[in-house]
Amino acid sequence: MQLRNNFSDETKGLFCFNDECWSCGDSWGDGNADYHHTLGRISSSPLNLAPLCLGCHSKHIEMKSPPNQTKFLIKTIKYLLREGYELRKKDIKFYQNNKEKYK
Repeated sequence: MQLRNNFSDETKGLFCFNDECWSCGDSWGDGNADYHHTLGRISSSPLNLAPLCLGCHSKHIEMKSPPNQTKFLIKTIKYLLREGYELRKKDIKFYQNNKEKYK
């Protein structure tokens, strides 16, 4: 995976077994995925992360649309909970500070 952001190794590790693009649903092999900041680089919370294939991540403006942001948040939360992740204070604060953007 190409890592071009400020997510911690711990946060990236939460998604290491995911091989599906949150946007198009395609699976990828090594080197064809990237981590997208759903609301921009405002937070390194796992809730702000959406794994995308390189093709979808290159459509940066389209990925920033409110419908995509909401879709990514829902997929991320479902994935993290399924993986046994427990929301932390920074995650709850991130959501509370940005919930109006997810509509």
